[in-house]
Amino acid sequence: MRTGVRWIVGIVVVLHGLIHLLGAAKGLDWFPVTQLRQPISSTMGVAWLAAATLLVVAGVMLIRKTRGWWIVGAAAAALSQAVILTSWTDAKAGTVPNLVLLLATGYGFAAQGPKSYGAQYRRRVDIELAEPTHFGVVTEADLAALPEAVADYVRQSGALGESRVLNLRARIHGRIRAGASKPWMRFTGEQVNIYGLTPSRLFLMDATMFGLPVDVLHVFVGPSATMRVKLCSLLPMVNAAGPDMDRGETVTLFNDLCVLAPPRPHRRPPHLAEHRPAPRTGNVHQRRSHRERRARLQRRSRTHQLRLRRPVASLHRRPPLHPAALVHPTPHLPRRRCAAGRDLRRSAVARPRPRRRVQLPRVQRRRNRVQHRNS
Repeated sequence: MRTGVRWIVGIVVVLHGLIHLLGAAKGLDWFPVTQLRQPISSTMGVAWLAAATLLVVAGVMLIRKTRGWWIVGAAAAALSQAVILTSWTDAKAGTVPNLVLLLATGYGFAAQGPKSYGAQYRRRVDIELAEPTHFGVVTEADLAALPEAVADYVRQSGALGESRVLNLRARIHGRIRAGASKPWMRFTGEQVNIYGLTPSRLFLMDATMFGLPVDVLHVFVGPSATMRVKLCSLLPMVNAAGPDMDRGETVTLFNDLCVLAPPRPHRRPPHLAEHRPAPRTGNVHQRRSHRERRARLQRRSRTHQLRLRRPVASLHRRPPLHPAALVHPTPHLPRRRCAAGRDLRRSAVARPRPRRRVQLPRVQRRRNRVQHRNS
């Protein structure tokens, strides 16, 4: 829905800008314009042309989701309304698209302006990445102060002798929901983790709930963490902080280190270093001919399918007997009731009644053989 609204507003703005070319054509004497009855000077013709250019550029930037488009959109709406006032009798209908553009630029300022969550996220990332980091490799001396389980995990992961993880950046997209009965929300997110002297985690999420945009910002710097949520980048919904939030973000920081930044992501384990998957052998033409023959038989069998009154004996096999039936055949077998209400028991020693063999056409027999071979 958000994408559809963005495209609709962008196309309306572009068309609005193209209509402004009529004022430029009349003011600059390009061709006669009968729709505009009021006179337009050459200076105002240049102003109409500039407004048309700004409107088209703003519409294209909105469609392409270019950062900072709202600045061009605000300037285009102001200049467009100014030239419309000079020819109010002929061009007053252009005020409606300008109002739509002003609403869109207001939301763009709230979502991408200097006080938006996106701007705060980028400023925080620049500050955290500017701090000095400790370079080096992981050694056994670094594992001495860790719990035995954590130290053993670090050894098994192959981090010894590898460079330290300094920071990571990840982009995520998917669906999320608050509970089992809650609706799914599509989201895109970006996060930056810094593992320096002061570990930090910054996460920005852009979600959609009931067709409306939802902005989420997680900030974990030092010992404290916060989570803030805004609806349409204007209405605050959540502002969480406290010890529970600090513990949760700390656990997430370590989880990201294990999952998103493994020590050797592109190396094979030592016991699989020499293992290579065996190449597929066989004649390619023979496999292809077998597949074509099987597909041809299936098409032919569907064309000449024969409906039988009883199932084919070879396709419906009798299930194996229960092991308890061989030791205690009568008491431990499941009961069945007949129409008169008497209990009947299956006999483990009784032979199955021979089934009548149905003579099938050649095509049906060939299909059964192919199914039996595939199973």
